[in-house]
Amino acid sequence: MRAAATRHASPLIASALLLLHLAVQLVVRPYPRWLDGIVVFRYARDFPHIPMDHYSMRIGLVLPARLFIALFGYGQVAYYAWPLICGCVLVVATYLLANELGGRWAGAVAGVLIIFNPMLVETNSAKDSQYMTSWQLLPDVGSAAWFTAGMACLLIAVRERRDDDDRPLPARRGWLVAAGLLFGFAYLIREFIPFVYPTIVVVLLLWKVPWRRWAWVAGAMVSCLLLEVVLAAAVHGHPLGRLTLGADKGDTTVFHQTRLDTVTTLWTAFAHYPFAAGLLGSVILTVLAPLLLRRREALVPAAWVVFLWIPMTLATGFLRPQRIWIVGAKPRYWLPILPAAAVGCGLLAAALGAWLATRVGPLARQAPARRALAVLALVAGAVIYALPVRGALLHNPRDHSWNGLRAWLHDHDGDVGSIVTDSRDALNLSIYRFAPVGGEPRWDADVTTVPLHSRRPPRASAGGADALLWSQWLSPHPPTRGQGWRLAWHSGQLRLYLRGDTATPSS
Repeated sequence: MRAAATRHASPLIASALLLLHLAVQLVVRPYPRWLDGIVVFRYARDFPHIPMDHYSMRIGLVLPARLFIALFGYGQVAYYAWPLICGCVLVVATYLLANELGGRWAGAVAGVLIIFNPMLVETNSAKDSQYMTSWQLLPDVGSAAWFTAGMACLLIAVRERRDDDDRPLPARRGWLVAAGLLFGFAYLIREFIPFVYPTIVVVLLLWKVPWRRWAWVAGAMVSCLLLEVVLAAAVHGHPLGRLTLGADKGDTTVFHQTRLDTVTTLWTAFAHYPFAAGLLGSVILTVLAPLLLRRREALVPAAWVVFLWIPMTLATGFLRPQRIWIVGAKPRYWLPILPAAAVGCGLLAAALGAWLATRVGPLARQAPARRALAVLALVAGAVIYALPVRGALLHNPRDHSWNGLRAWLHDHDGDVGSIVTDSRDALNLSIYRFAPVGGEPRWDADVTTVPLHSRRPPRASAGGADALLWSQWLSPHPPTRGQGWRLAWHSGQLRLYLRGDTATPSS
């Protein structure tokens, strides 16, 4: 009975973490993010007739989105589907990896840390557009998720097993191939995920995997590269297009920075979020974990953090401070460090719990009592960790405003023939023009744009548009009646104005 309970504990914990993640994400779901995510979504709709750039070459984003557009039509559901799946994979994979390295309690802690991580919970663009990562068709969550899943498969493959004569069995080929495919797929989503590939070598060396078994991992990874080469040749006529785009990348900075600034870029990125000190602290503890625990398992997340931090810092401008290849100040670029930090802290928490359990007197000899204490400690820790992001959970605007705008424009389609707005909100309108499922147009007004961050909104008499959609992206202050507009609808940060000389739309 006890063996059966132990065998089923991991699937139950993973399922509970997944349900908790879904509940949290449903609370914080934002509208589709302007620019990158919507550009990728358009490329998915038009594939294979798309230009060659760094958006289109991320086939790990474009092709899944193309599949969901075929299933659900060009709308919100298709946009959200792949990011939602990747978020679920990230949580489960983080649990499985920590479980392999430190047991199910380490996995449970790591899973909770990922679920309530400020970078995955804070999605309120009214504060800062950089918050919008979860639910977006961006490469950051997906690349981290599938690489973490690959690491979990790799650790399962090299898990120590013995035959009937107590001789060690070799690493399992199926799991090695699965790990290689997942590592390669993570590259198809994000071009700089190979920064953390040396972590794979660390595992293979620490677990003394024979060289000939390395070929199964490497071969599977190369197959993903070959897929990219074939598709790039067929779609763009340039088999090495992605490598060419990467070599050409590199921008002169528009601000002054020193080498010290580049070294502290990780903190600069985290500083956007609540509980930023906790984020940085989890990274530091993960790097220190091998010294504290003196176990090879702790070297895996620590190496992961170091292997990501060094090239990211170099690419952010350490070599040439006035020329950058990766804008490291963008928080989402550091997202692949989160699973490693969660796993490292999970290992430390499990070790601390085991140490405390030997010092609680009679309770140390009662397994049910120890488990009850562990569950209480985990719940208490989760509550304490979640407190800094309670504002994101309780007061997040979600996507209610945009859904309401689509409904209003549908009900008054005959009254609004043209809308003027800024370029970012125009991109958002391109999603909310269509039904969430099926892709049928819900309204038919033409959309024209004005520059972002204008000093004031355009006058109603300037462009001849029937309506003006205003948000903080257009101008610091909304229009006034003196500019010829009158408010017809508003919700949250969004306001829709009609020309002052138009009749009030019928309800």
